[in-house]
Amino acid sequence: MNLKRFSRQIVLPEIGESGQQRLSDARVLCVGIGGLGSPAALYLAAAGVGKIGLVDSDTVDMSNLQRQILFTTSEQGGPKTSLGKARLEKLNPEINIEAFNERFNAQNAERLLSGYDLIIDGSDDFETKFLINDAAYKFGIPMVYGAVNRFEGQVALFSGKQSSCYRCLYPAPPKAPIRNCAETGVLGAFVGVIGTLQATLGLQYIISGGDHKHPLYPQVGSLTLFDMSGTWKIRKLQVSKNPHCTTCQIPPNEVILRSEPEICWNVKTIESNALINLLARPHPQILLLDVRETEEWNSGHLQGAIHWPLSRIEKGDFPPKLVSVEKMIVYCKSGKRSKQAARRLSAAGIDSVYHLEGGLECGIELNRSISNLISTVRSPT
Repeated sequence: MNLKRFSRQIVLPEIGESGQQRLSDARVLCVGIGGLGSPAALYLAAAGVGKIGLVDSDTVDMSNLQRQILFTTSEQGGPKTSLGKARLEKLNPEINIEAFNERFNAQNAERLLSGYDLIIDGSDDFETKFLINDAAYKFGIPMVYGAVNRFEGQVALFSGKQSSCYRCLYPAPPKAPIRNCAETGVLGAFVGVIGTLQATLGLQYIISGGDHKHPLYPQVGSLTLFDMSGTWKIRKLQVSKNPHCTTCQIPPNEVILRSEPEICWNVKTIESNALINLLARPHPQILLLDVRETEEWNSGHLQGAIHWPLSRIEKGDFPPKLVSVEKMIVYCKSGKRSKQAARRLSAAGIDSVYHLEGGLECGIELNRSISNLISTVRSPT
């Protein structure tokens, strides 16, 4: 370990060489390396965290670059994890970086968490946040939570064994669909503030060695809320342990990991291979509905699809019902918005609505197959 690299933090008496050694021995898994995970991963690597895992199934997009500072313009279309690994290795070649080009889910959670002792939650959906929380409690790993909605942000360190957990704060996902940053907008620098604070909380926890008396030991279960619109407002509240929490009030070994929370969108899904098979049939009566925003649609879409943004559906403006359509396949970039759209369309009485699992991220093969088969797909007039 090159101590000169870390001399500015080693000189702090609260850290010293012993604290730096703890950082070198630490193993941190970053789930999501987008707007939150990008600055968090950079600062963890710069501080000398010995092993960092990067979990993300996404690719770099131009619309990411105003907040996902781990990537560059020339890297558009490339996998975030391998590009992030290369960037962090250039920043600090002395540490070990693992790249997992996959989405964190109930099936791979235990494998991905094996060998790590802290989680940075850089996810941007409730489904993953609940799953991270449940897995963290089940396997006894603290998690650093972060979230941003427009000019409001939250950050906290949760450890279900020591204090409250994320489900104590939010027992279940909201019943109303939540609009994402592609629809509501986000200031990249503010997302970076929250991600940097997540890294800071994680570093404090590691440096303190879990010693409650250490001057840098962070307050576990304390939620810090930021309102950066106009006059900045920052407040803190202690999240009490919920005696009825469905996660941290049961023994860890009894926690069952689910890819979706108990209360979630009850919609039909279709995988890319199944869609390809449907399109290969003679004269398939299928409507492809792209629910992304106009900028995303203009940058590229599946041939034969029609554009009907989620924001339009949320206002009660639904696409026309077509009697001859056997299935309406709703898609977006990753499957999050299409799931919300499918739920709203189904509730409005539109039958046979499916959302494409994984969205356009499901692979190039889908696009190639659809390009060859799409000419027979029915589009509304």
